[in-house]
Amino acid sequence: MGKYDTCMKEFLQNKDRFADLFNGCCFQGRQIIRAEDLREASENYVITDKGMPGKTRQKDTEIIRDVKMVLGSGMVLQVLAVESQSYIDYAMPVRCMGYDAAE
Repeated sequence: MGKYDTCMKEFLQNKDRFADLFNGCCFQGRQIIRAEDLREASENYVITDKGMPGKTRQKDTEIIRDVKMVLGSGMVLQVLAVESQSYIDYAMPVRCMGYDAAE
C-alpha cells in the first residue's frame, strides 16, 4: 500500500468524514447517514481457489478493503465501503464488485 493510500485510509476511517462523503455523493448533502450509526467493519480476508472447477493451480488471494463500515439504522443493515485510488483505473468498479461477491 502506497503512502497516498495509507493517508486516505486513515482520513476516511473517521466516521464523521465517512458519513459526510456518502451524504455528499449519494444524498446531495442531506444528512441521511449519521456518524453515530456507523460501526467499523474493515477486514482482510483470503479467497482460496482450491477445488474450483477448471482450476489447475491452487492459490490464495488476499483481499483488503480500504475502508468498510456497517450502517445500522433501525431494522435496516447496510454495508458501505470506499476504495481510494491515486490514478484513474477503469477496472476499479469491476474489482469492487468482485470484492463484494467474494464476501
